[in-house]
Amino acid sequence: MSADGNDSSTNFVDIESRLTQIEAKLRIGVGAPQHGPVVDETAIDAVDVPSSVELQHGSLADDTNFTFDYVPSPVAQTEGYHLPPLQDILPIIEDYFVNFNSVVPLFHQGHFMRMLQEWYSSPFQREDPASWAAINVVLALSLRQGGSSKAADANQVVGRCINNAQSVLNSLMTRDQDLKGIQVVLGLVILFQGTRNPRPASILVATAVKLAHRLRLHTKHGRDQFDAHVALERDCVFWITYVLDKDVSMRAEEPYMQQDHDVDVDLPDLVTVDDRTGVMGDGRIWLNFFLCRIHLARIQARVYDWTYSVQAKKLPDGERQANTKRLDRMLRDWKRAIPDEFQPDMLPGALPGVVTRHFTMLYFTQIHCLFMARRIFSHDAEWIRRLTEYSERYAIGYQPPPAEQEFQSPLPSSWPEDVNTSRACMRLFRLVNQSDSALAE
Repeated sequence: MSADGNDSSTNFVDIESRLTQIEAKLRIGVGAPQHGPVVDETAIDAVDVPSSVELQHGSLADDTNFTFDYVPSPVAQTEGYHLPPLQDILPIIEDYFVNFNSVVPLFHQGHFMRMLQEWYSSPFQREDPASWAAINVVLALSLRQGGSSKAADANQVVGRCINNAQSVLNSLMTRDQDLKGIQVVLGLVILFQGTRNPRPASILVATAVKLAHRLRLHTKHGRDQFDAHVALERDCVFWITYVLDKDVSMRAEEPYMQQDHDVDVDLPDLVTVDDRTGVMGDGRIWLNFFLCRIHLARIQARVYDWTYSVQAKKLPDGERQANTKRLDRMLRDWKRAIPDEFQPDMLPGALPGVVTRHFTMLYFTQIHCLFMARRIFSHDAEWIRRLTEYSERYAIGYQPPPAEQEFQSPLPSSWPEDVNTSRACMRLFRLVNQSDSALAE
């Protein structure tokens, strides 16, 4: 992180300014892809890159700075974009598909590996900013999600890769001939969600939704023109966009963009095509984890609609309390549908570490959703004010004025359950690898 808070604020203003310009291009349909690296002078404070690291904007040409725990062989210098040798990054990419993409299927593995091989085998492919950015995003996701130990200083590499992908955003925001542009944007959203300042995620996810619409990912119309693997990849990219849109909306208390009434894409099946995309298990019992996360995203949308939207804030107290009870029931039903083997109390030691990590993240989201619905979380200034006033008025030694009425307790009737839920959340934190910055934040 930058030691200078003012620099950090300026950096994010610069980022948001650039993204605003890109969104304007999307609205008017201009902005042809650029050929060659775009120089990005923005230091990415949000990814915790040490200030001593010199980011190579738009390039990894000096591959000795790609901090592996062994010395990489030289990279052939060509026109366009650069990456370390294939044998250096291949283990990290393989870790990505095993540990992250198998649950959040952002890329089709076969398609990605073919693109990777073509990038290294053909000099002409090295001038493609979309492929280069996609590879950088996959490397960053693998390292940030804690799935690989191949890099000695993972945060430095993550920061470099994020900066590289951002440097070519202008050429990706209007890319509608394939999925690479939206996949890079979604990857960046996930990466920014795992930082102390996820504000850029809300801007990027809005762009991703617009790209999904331009690519017609939200509808089955025209789906039959794609083979089964491409159609599956398109569906997965759409549902990841859907989940991130709802997650960012609830956390930022901002309207989401993708409306359910404008979607006719089928939910992912338990087993899709010839693999178990988004499916997790312990060898005996399987859960469609991806589908489970989509259902939770739908509840997150209702949390915003019924609690934080402009219309919801105008509702009488009775209706708001009724909505809170409806959300409670929805969250209980959602959690009850998960097999006992994957419930929070069963996570320690019962499942492989990678599986435990994804379930931990899932339950963190569910608990956050519950407390947002009940408006009893530390970022709700009004609830904190009422709680503080109540505790002060009943503190030992306080003498209220004679005409002062007793204050109604701001604690909800569910308070004992809320305390137990918080304790369960703390037990989950003990399962978090402290080097896994996506969870430790």
